[in-house]
Amino acid sequence: MQGYDDSSDSETMSAGHSLSSRASTLASEMGEPETEWRSITSSVWNHDYESGRRYHHFRSGRYLYPNDDEEQSREEAAHVLYSELLDHRSFLAPVANGPRKIINLGCGPGFWAVDVADKFPEAQVVGVDLSPIQPLWVPPNVSFLVDDIEDHEWTFGGDFDLVYMRQTLMHVRGDFDDLFARVFNWFETHDERCTLITMAPLETPLPLSDTPNQAVAPEARRLICPDMGLGRITKLCHQAVRGSWAPEELEPAAQRRALEAAGFVNVRDERFDMPMGPWPDDPRLKYIGLMKHEDLLAYVDPISLKPLQNLGLSPSEINDAVQDALEMINDASLRLAMPLAVIYAQKPTGADQAARQDPNANTP
Repeated sequence: MQGYDDSSDSETMSAGHSLSSRASTLASEMGEPETEWRSITSSVWNHDYESGRRYHHFRSGRYLYPNDDEEQSREEAAHVLYSELLDHRSFLAPVANGPRKIINLGCGPGFWAVDVADKFPEAQVVGVDLSPIQPLWVPPNVSFLVDDIEDHEWTFGGDFDLVYMRQTLMHVRGDFDDLFARVFNWFETHDERCTLITMAPLETPLPLSDTPNQAVAPEARRLICPDMGLGRITKLCHQAVRGSWAPEELEPAAQRRALEAAGFVNVRDERFDMPMGPWPDDPRLKYIGLMKHEDLLAYVDPISLKPLQNLGLSPSEINDAVQDALEMINDASLRLAMPLAVIYAQKPTGADQAARQDPNANTP
């Protein structure tokens, strides 16, 4: 699946009108006033170019990773990886009777949105992103909007059965509380943890884990030092995006507390180990490890460039940091893993909250 090609101005304008029209139609189907949906103007389709890579122009600099074809290809492969990791489930939240209105915040090229629209053809699916890189030929129940999910007023409405994010929370520059306050019904986020895990060296037998979806027992794990190799790249990117190195704020425990403080109930989190190489004996985990290894090789350089430049590192310092990370990724003597944390929770609607406060609300 290919993203948007910005090589033609006439195609750009046509595509913009097409998406805007789809948004208006979808707004009508959802019962939302058309005025609440932002029209996509021609300037939104522009891009910024820097150091041979392409970046979004709308709210320039808000998202520090590229959006060009090379990055979209990597994201498509990553989508396949996450799908395999979760046994081809798009989400884990137990949405009653299946979701009817779904929004994907920070949708990127839109692979997840299109996939979930195919699985739930009766649902209306909206993808929102800063970059206009989504495909133009999509299922009729999908619409994409260029917008900023951190705006205080969401122009794309609310009342969604499921609000979904993947690898997006790290890029939220404000407080998570403000974002969580605007979400009702089910919310689900999939995020790779900031801290990576290294297992024992290859010649050391690994104790197996009794926990589903985790490759080895806790005693075989230790955190990668944030000042070396891939750990250092992770730390520096986090500093550039969030303003400081505070990995604990993206830990599942911290997210649970923030969700509960925002009024969510039924908060659940599940962890899935992603091997970073083909070291597991299990064929499925070996396959996932191969995919994650290739993903990281394509990921480290582009995600490091702009964040590390913004931190003031010189080109040679950036190159040294990237090479150290790649050396760790390719070190066959290490057994590395990166956990994926899946957190989902439910915020009661106004009627549900009233029923909770009045114990006799459902009494005949």
